[in-house]
Amino acid sequence: MASVKHPQGGRIFQRGSKWYAGCYVDGIEKVRVAGGKREAWKKLDDLQRERDGQRQYVALSDILLSYRTNLALAAKPKTVSTFDESVRMLEAHFGPTHNVLDLTTHSILRFLKEKAKKRANITANRYVKNLRTALHAAVDDKVIDGLPCKIRLLKEIKRKPKILSVADFKAASSNMQHINARMALWIAYMCGLRHDEIVHLRVCDIEIDLLKPYIAVRAYGGWTPKTHCERNVAINETLKSALTIHFMYHHNFSDRPDAPFLYWGKARPKPYRDLYAQVRQGFQAIGMWRGVEGKTGLHMCRRSFASRLLEQGESLATVKEMGGWSTIEACERYLTSTTAVKVNAVAGLNVWPDDKDADRVAEWPER
Repeated sequence: MASVKHPQGGRIFQRGSKWYAGCYVDGIEKVRVAGGKREAWKKLDDLQRERDGQRQYVALSDILLSYRTNLALAAKPKTVSTFDESVRMLEAHFGPTHNVLDLTTHSILRFLKEKAKKRANITANRYVKNLRTALHAAVDDKVIDGLPCKIRLLKEIKRKPKILSVADFKAASSNMQHINARMALWIAYMCGLRHDEIVHLRVCDIEIDLLKPYIAVRAYGGWTPKTHCERNVAINETLKSALTIHFMYHHNFSDRPDAPFLYWGKARPKPYRDLYAQVRQGFQAIGMWRGVEGKTGLHMCRRSFASRLLEQGESLATVKEMGGWSTIEACERYLTSTTAVKVNAVAGLNVWPDDKDADRVAEWPER
């Protein structure tokens, strides 16, 4: 057992592969486990400050509020609301005045297991991921010296992403009662637009009378796309015909080019909830609804759009630009191979030039 003493009292020592920090406080040696030798020295400094009555105190609510203030300046409102939910769960469990330096791996795992009883592991992990991000921001701002402990997450069941075939798309579209929801599904499947981008489409953003028609994703009125980058997405002939019919029978906005393309009523009440409910109804009817965590609905159409483009031989740069992803790495997370592509891939590995060579397999001696 290796041991190193500190001149101001206390020691660090190693047992097996782990290092520990020990210091006498009120005549009792307190020992804290650390991952490595450098972390053990930091734990020893904390024990010495606690012994001398100078232990650092940082409230959990202060850490979360500081990060939330910076998050609200750059992130989308939905991201901020998700973080607010994490704040409520964390403060309800640990308490708003809890010292973040008292957080341990065991206490965080206990919080995760408690939340996983009522929610999925991926939802419980989201709360802790937000806590970890806020702690890293506090370290960068030098509010705390380092993370108080190692943060571990629960195992998440990774489902293979599914992409929509043409038959699935037609079935889901035919089971949607609202014409605007059906049109939103067509745009998501054939142009790869996000839910937020479809809701904020205006009449002036759709150009179908040109030789090369397109849909423009533009920022206006304080709203911007997710990556804050505007783009034009080309329209195929099928979608062009559908948009033409939609304009002919469901729009009379010739004098209002800034009117919303998908109109849900005079006051346009809660477009997110209404569109989400209609899309869910269509996918539930064909038995493909897997909930929000399963990325069903318009998000599945967006994934199908990227995978189909790659299947047709388009480059990653083209897929990235048309889908509006910020990086190639972000675009690759949406790509999924289909069974047909895999079958064609292995078909090119045939080694028998003709049927005569293939018949020789039957002549191989048995072992």
